Amino acid sequence: MTEKFGLVFYPNSFILISLISLSWFWEAIVRKTDYSFKRQPPKVFWFAGIVAFFSFWNPDKLGVLSPISLVTSTSPIAFCMITPIYLSLYTLFYPDINLPLFRITSFIGILVAIIGIGMGFFMEDRLEGHYWSILHFPMLVTTVYCFLLGIRAPRL
Repeated sequence: MTEKFGLVFYPNSFILISLISLSWFWEAIVRKTDYSFKRQPPKVFWFAGIVAFFSFWNPDKLGVLSPISLVTSTSPIAFCMITPIYLSLYTLFYPDINLPLFRITSFIGILVAIIGIGMGFFMEDRLEGHYWSILHFPMLVTTVYCFLLGIRAPRL
């Protein structure tokens, strides 16, 4: 809801998020992913942990880097913040994962991250806009990494 336009509906986002939702429902039915941890290089654990931490922390108010944001942030309901958490945790099960799901989620995440970063450059408050772009950077890094990982995945 906005004061100027009232109820706003983004059909593109609705379609993209619906596609991801259908992919995850499909995974729940076919169960292609083996959810047991695989032996991974230490860098994967560092990557997953750091990205998940910063995405979940989500200090969404400019200049307020309070640790209390770990329990009060809106990250669990924001696609931009929860997707890096899902994907970084999903990398811990690699290579026994549902590759189409991994690729779809990461590719759409790349699109949403680019849009989110780009939106920051068009905000009226330039400083807040740049901060908005910085908040979307973990999503861009995670989704690009996961998409490339999914493309290079061994055929099973």
